[in-house]
Amino acid sequence: MTKPAHPCVLSYDMLALGSRMFNFISDDEAFHFQRENPPGPTVRFTHVEFDDLCYRMRNRFFSWEAYNRAAEAKRWLDDLSHKLGGKSEDGPPEFTDEETNLDQDACLKVLGLSPGFSQKELKTAYREAIKMNHPDKVADMAVEFRELAERRSREINRAYSLLLWKGVMK
Repeated sequence: MTKPAHPCVLSYDMLALGSRMFNFISDDEAFHFQRENPPGPTVRFTHVEFDDLCYRMRNRFFSWEAYNRAAEAKRWLDDLSHKLGGKSEDGPPEFTDEETNLDQDACLKVLGLSPGFSQKELKTAYREAIKMNHPDKVADMAVEFRELAERRSREINRAYSLLLWKGVMK
C-alpha cells in the first residue's frame, strides 16, 4: 500500500535577505528536492509545512560570515541601483548622452578596453582586472591595502555591470 501524497511547502529563511519558497505536490518530492538542493551557508532555517504541521529546522551549514558577506553585497547592489535611479532588478535608467559617454569612457578605462570591444574581450578584461585587484590577495597585509583592493574591486564590478547593461559591444 502506498502512502498518500500531501501537498508540501518548503522554504529557506535567509533572515534579512528574504526567503525562497517552493511548493510541491508531495512531501516526498519536497524532501528529495532538499536532498538534491541543500540550503547554502546563508540560509538560517528551513521550514517544511504539510498536513497542518510546520517543522522548523536550523541549517547546520549556516555561517554568519557568509551571511554578512551576502548582506553586504545586497546592500552594495541596492546602493548602486539607488544611485542609478532604479531598482536592482530593473537595471539602470536611461542616461543622457553626456552621462552615458562619461560612464562608458570611465568604465573602459577601469577595465583597460578600447571602444568596440566584444563580449569575450569584456569578460576576459573583467576577469584579469578582478584577479589582480581581489581583496583576498591582500588579506594578510595592512588594512589600507585591503580597503584599496575592496574599493578597486567595487569599481571594476560597477564598470563591468554598466558595460553589460548598456550593451556597448560590437
